[in-house]
Amino acid sequence: MESKAIINNIGKSMKKMRIPAEVVKGMKVYEALNVLKFMNKGTAVHVYKALKSAAANATNKGASVNDLYIKELRVDKGAIRISHGHPKARGAGYSIWNRGVTNLTVVVSDEIVSKKSKTEDKEEEKSKEEGKKEVSKTVKKTATKSKTSSK
Repeated sequence: MESKAIINNIGKSMKKMRIPAEVVKGMKVYEALNVLKFMNKGTAVHVYKALKSAAANATNKGASVNDLYIKELRVDKGAIRISHGHPKARGAGYSIWNRGVTNLTVVVSDEIVSKKSKTEDKEEEKSKEEGKKEVSKTVKKTATKSKTSSK
């Protein structure tokens, strides 16, 4: 069973929000809540609230918090804030664009989700490519052998 919580337009940058999000991705929900509660990052509060909301949604559907895992924790770019003018010298002005708005999506599930790092994903892709190359080499060798043996 999956449950979801979304928080839109958080006034923090994506780079700062991803730090606590990457730490708890793939963990059990109750472990992640304990880690986030004592994490020394300002953005951990927002991740904590979203995760707690997703866990509450799951319990309303009949799941137990002890069985839940974080299936997906996504940090996306939010809408750009409104620009406003700032007065300068001699009656001039310039506009300020306030950026750094983030959307946070948390999906929790009963199913166990393995946490893979980016390096492990790259290693798997390389091994798949090498396997394809080896297969193509053996196919070429057998093709050339069959051509020479038929002569």
